[in-house]
Amino acid sequence: DLAMQETDYGLKGVMTRLGHDGGPVWLGDSKWQRRVGSVGQEGAKRVYPGKAIGGQTGGRILYKFNKSVYRIDYKNSLIYVNGDFDCDIGAYVIIKDIDNIRAKTAFNEARGKPAFPTFVPPKDEDLSALTTDECQLVSEPLWRYFRDEPVSSAKIAQQDIDDAKRSTTTQVVEKKKAYDHHKWRTDRRKAKKERRESRKEFMKVKRVEIAAKQDEARRKKIMSRRKVK
Repeated sequence: DLAMQETDYGLKGVMTRLGHDGGPVWLGDSKWQRRVGSVGQEGAKRVYPGKAIGGQTGGRILYKFNKSVYRIDYKNSLIYVNGDFDCDIGAYVIIKDIDNIRAKTAFNEARGKPAFPTFVPPKDEDLSALTTDECQLVSEPLWRYFRDEPVSSAKIAQQDIDDAKRSTTTQVVEKKKAYDHHKWRTDRRKAKKERRESRKEFMKVKRVEIAAKQDEARRKKIMSRRKVK
C-alpha cells in the first residue's frame, strides 16, 4: 500500500478540474466558453454542497492499494513498484505491507503470501564492499498471485534475472497539448486586426471614389441648369 500527496495544480476551472466540455467557441460566446453554467436557480436560491464548480485541484493524499514490488536495490535504497502515480518528483511516499491479501487467497492456496515479502538486510553485511548488481532483489513472477492457476514448477530463469538487472535510460517526451486556447485567442486577435486594417484601406479608397462621383454629379447638375449663349 502506498500513500503520497498529489501534484498541486492550484485553482482551476471546471474544464480542467472536472473535465467539462464548456460552451461554444465559434459563436461569439468567448466569455461563456469556460464557465460552470447555471447555479442556485432552484429551491432556496443558493449553491448546494456538492455542486460541480472550479476550485483547488490536486494537493490531496493519494492512496494506491495492492501494488506489486518487483525489485529492490537495498544499496541505493530504491524500491521499484508497478504503476504510475500523480505526484511530484522527489515527493515523500509512505510504503507499508498490504493488509487485505485474504481476497487473493480465497481460491488458491498458492497465493497465501505476498509476491515480495518484507526484506531486512543483515546487520553484519558491508554494503560498501558489494556492487550494485549484488544488491538487487527481484521478486518471483507475479502472474500466479493474481490468477486462479496452480503454482508453476519452473523456477526463475537466469534470463529473467538478467532482464530485470538491465536498466535502459528513457527520454521523457514532452506532452503535446490537444488544444491550445492561448494560441487560438492570439491568432483570432491578429486576424481581427488584419481585417480592420484592410477595411480601413478599402474604405479610404471607396471614400475617394464616392467623393469623385459626387463632384461629377454636382458639376453635371450645375452645367445642365446654366444657360448656354
